[in-house]
Amino acid sequence: MLYGILLQRTGHMAEALTAYETALELDPDNVQIKYNLALLLVDLKKFSEARTYANELYGRGFPLPGLKNKLKAAGQWP
Repeated sequence: MLYGILLQRTGHMAEALTAYETALELDPDNVQIKYNLALLLVDLKKFSEARTYANELYGRGFPLPGLKNKLKAAGQWP
């Protein structure tokens, strides 16, 4: 997951997506991976996928509002 964050912050979005997906395969219940993946998906304008993760995370009581805020700013959150 940390490699995915590094790739995303340095503008290597496709590689970051691959890194997050690989991390999620290794640890499918990790909410931090899902959160960071969803943030990337918003940046990639893959809003439907990002909302799917957001609904799951916030439905489980995830405390960080950044994903929700990014989706709201994009007009993609109720």
